[in-house]
Amino acid sequence: MVNVSGRSKGCATCRQAKVKCDLAVPECQRCVRHGSRCPGPRTGALFVNAGPSHQLRPSTTSQQRKRGELVLARMVESAPCLSLLQPSRAAAFDQLFVSYFIQSFDQTRHVGSPGGRSAHWLDRLPAFLVEPGSMAPKLAIRAASMLSYGTAAQDASIQADAYTWYARALPALRAVLSGGTCKPPAMDGAVCSAVMLMHFETWAKTADQAWIPHVKGVCTMLEAAGPHSCRTGFMHHVFCHVRLQACVEAMSENVLHPFASPEWMTSPFELIPKTFFDELVDLLFLVQKCLTRATQLMRDDHGHSRTTDDALDMWIHEATSLQHLWRQQYVSFVQTPGGNDSKALEPLSSPTHCFHFRDVPYTTVSAAALTSLYHMVSLLLLRLRRQTCDTCIERHTRAILLAHDFVLCASGPSAEFGSIMMLLQLKMASLWGASLAERVAAESALRNRRTRSGGFMGVFDTQHGFFAELAAWVLSECRRV
Repeated sequence: MVNVSGRSKGCATCRQAKVKCDLAVPECQRCVRHGSRCPGPRTGALFVNAGPSHQLRPSTTSQQRKRGELVLARMVESAPCLSLLQPSRAAAFDQLFVSYFIQSFDQTRHVGSPGGRSAHWLDRLPAFLVEPGSMAPKLAIRAASMLSYGTAAQDASIQADAYTWYARALPALRAVLSGGTCKPPAMDGAVCSAVMLMHFETWAKTADQAWIPHVKGVCTMLEAAGPHSCRTGFMHHVFCHVRLQACVEAMSENVLHPFASPEWMTSPFELIPKTFFDELVDLLFLVQKCLTRATQLMRDDHGHSRTTDDALDMWIHEATSLQHLWRQQYVSFVQTPGGNDSKALEPLSSPTHCFHFRDVPYTTVSAAALTSLYHMVSLLLLRLRRQTCDTCIERHTRAILLAHDFVLCASGPSAEFGSIMMLLQLKMASLWGASLAERVAAESALRNRRTRSGGFMGVFDTQHGFFAELAAWVLSECRRV
């Protein structure tokens, strides 16, 4: 039984059918199952006609009453047939949730350099919601954007409905992949679905490390399409977006990702030049290559003395040169509006010189996150070169902690996303940092994020990932010197 028809909060379709409505937002499940347009549940106060039963004015004359009835009859005959159903509000809710989701990416949405790309994969999300075809991208976009909004608003009902849409998106995507129809343009929808499910698991708490299978799924689809398919369009933008996630996933398993190969680092950028974010991710992949090789040498030599060879020395030198070039070109541009602060960096004589990085107030969450990634790379390269300059290592570790403090104090939709972008830097600082106090501070910052970062945080809970064994060995060797 439903409530009194005049006072029920169920949607108009369920009230008309006299069935129970689950009040789901933006559409109830009954309407979705039957393919009906759902106007959504009624919200706010319900007004009931409570006027007096007696007449407030004297009755009209018989002639006036007949004339009024005649005019009313003519109006009814000429009026078009109106539907009893209310218009669906699902599109309005979707627009609200997706708009917030896009805003949460802050300036990283169009982060780039002169001559770089101006489009972004986020620009396609509204189109996927209205395009005919597979329901997988629509369901995945709705699930991820609702959970993002519901988490920020601390609305339990929206979060619960997001999990419902997530449960529907999984089999929808599975049906697309198993049906053998995952070819352009259907490939775009499948990749979009996997990316949005990946972001759903960033905030969700469905299972430990549930974020990883979605990252691997996106990368598998991109690898199947090939690097030449990622040179333009939506596939190119998604590839540029997911490279950092792929790097994080590979580092959590102490392996080198296929995207670190020369083909994947060059072919997708033959038609569209790289942005400074793309070049920073290139640097991360190169450092990951060095870490993987150093770990292999350490294990082959049983952790004694031989932790380097000619190949590793060459890769470290190449990474250091790229780090030096990136710093010269982009650090001041990232940290200050327009990149006009010439005092942000002091000149250096060589790529291996320990420069003084002046503390510049961050202006955006994305600037803090990107600059701290650079400091993380610098910290790792110093450790790999077995540098004993504690001052340089301390400066980079402190810069990561300061960037995290800035992100914590930030407000707006980008604040929650920015804190997620800091997890990798904090993890590496907790393993490779200068002093024990700074490593403990980074680990403490990670613990404080465990209750808020959902499934993505589980990736950093591992004790053996992120080359922790190599880090412990390097720190022990540095203490002997």
